[in-house]
Amino acid sequence: DNQSGIFSRANTNSLQGNRVSNNFNGMLLLNEGSGRGDSQNKVCETSAKLGRIEGNTFHSSGRFGTYTLTRNYPKETDQSILTDGHNIDKSLCSGFDSEGNARGKSGAIVNNVDY
Repeated sequence: DNQSGIFSRANTNSLQGNRVSNNFNGMLLLNEGSGRGDSQNKVCETSAKLGRIEGNTFHSSGRFGTYTLTRNYPKETDQSILTDGHNIDKSLCSGFDSEGNARGKSGAIVNNVDY
């Protein structure tokens, strides 16, 4: 994996008010695969909705401040605290519903500074 100040395989994490400097990447969100350990095949990593990402500062990075790698396609799924963070209905991880409508969910990274 790329070296970074903040590294996450779960976009659902909230990342607020962090300050990171002098790394190859400031923050790297790397979503690929289908979970690890007890969550193997129970989550849709590439389909997780974005958590609250706000007010972070990344500077003097060798490459990128904010960097998302691979397939980050947020969707509304049934992943929740009540399901231990797992997806019960894996069909919700699909990009389209049974009628062909897109299932994408918008997200935002706000008030971040990369320099």
